[in-house]
Amino acid sequence: MDPRLINQLMRHAIRLAQKTPLSPSPNPRVGALLVSPVGEIIASGYHRTAGCDHAEIVVLKSAGKLSGDETLVVTLEPCCHHGKTPPCIDAIIRSGVRKVVVGCIDPNPAVQGRGILELRRAGVNVTLGIEEARCIELNAGFITRHVANRPFFSLKEAATLDGRVFAHGLRKITDVHADRLVHRWRREHDAVLVGIATVLADNPQLTVRFASRNRPQPARVILDSAARTPPSARVVTAHESRCLIAVGPRAPARRIASLEKAGASVLHCRVRRGRIDLDDLLNRLLDQNLYSIMIEGGPRVTQSFLAAGLVDRIDLLFSPRLSGICRGAKTILPLDHGPSFVTALLAELSLKTVGVDIWIGGYIPDSKFYRYLIDAPRQSASPQYRPQVADKIRETASP
Repeated sequence: MDPRLINQLMRHAIRLAQKTPLSPSPNPRVGALLVSPVGEIIASGYHRTAGCDHAEIVVLKSAGKLSGDETLVVTLEPCCHHGKTPPCIDAIIRSGVRKVVVGCIDPNPAVQGRGILELRRAGVNVTLGIEEARCIELNAGFITRHVANRPFFSLKEAATLDGRVFAHGLRKITDVHADRLVHRWRREHDAVLVGIATVLADNPQLTVRFASRNRPQPARVILDSAARTPPSARVVTAHESRCLIAVGPRAPARRIASLEKAGASVLHCRVRRGRIDLDDLLNRLLDQNLYSIMIEGGPRVTQSFLAAGLVDRIDLLFSPRLSGICRGAKTILPLDHGPSFVTALLAELSLKTVGVDIWIGGYIPDSKFYRYLIDAPRQSASPQYRPQVADKIRETASP
């Protein structure tokens, strides 16, 4: 099969995985195709949610009886362990498929290359590392959970051209095109996180708009050590998804009871210097199967996560407006109020116009997720994982 066609098929499988209504945490997003020797798609599918058939099983069931000449294309290494469903490698071997193309290794310690090795021991020709970076980015939360034992955090901020995120008289910063982009980002995460100051100032819902009503919504997480969130706040009363409020040990019991009565879930966390202890928060979020978090808080929340070294990606939206020097104006990154930072150029930098606004985004170079992203090709190129034919496919991959 033509190497360029293999890359095209993998990109198609990635698009299938992206159809998942919301991240199927604790499971990864996975798309799969079954193709004929000439590259015609026989069956396609994706993993919908935990407990449902994995993508490989979906396509094998859909295809029916096979000749053995087909190729299975899958974005993530097939599993080799028993979870809520049996190992996918067993079904692949039983189906008679003799060729499997895999996007990237599964970092779950229960798999981590074992699925590929077991398939090869059974005589299956496995090619690894096709559209590898895109397949890894598809599951940033799942991968960060396993390589860093914490969720993946992306930081989103919108600011005026002179770097202000808030100023009196300036209610809205970006236009509708940027708003749609932000809601698309929300939909790609397990949860959206803000601080109590944002809730009290803006009374946001933090839901995904510009989307089908049938799509699940990400959870909303509020950092509120004193449980000051009003039970009537829209983030609490909008019941499209879970509202999780992280409170400290001294939060008044009556406030907590009022929030729970209104439908919010309360996460009891430790406090450090009057604020929610982020190390403790990470464990609470993992317990809730929240593996990818989009931070939309103000400068104080932004600074806290940056200071703790927890931010993996930054996306900044700049409006062509100028706020000028005015009362109450706040800068996008108020680093003068906390630890000093060494600035570094964002990796895999994106710079695009979105309507009249400018989007600048990229990964923090020393974040654990980005280190995994750039180290993965070296790992998958090791002899036990990858035959040399994959090198030829990578060389002919289109950008």
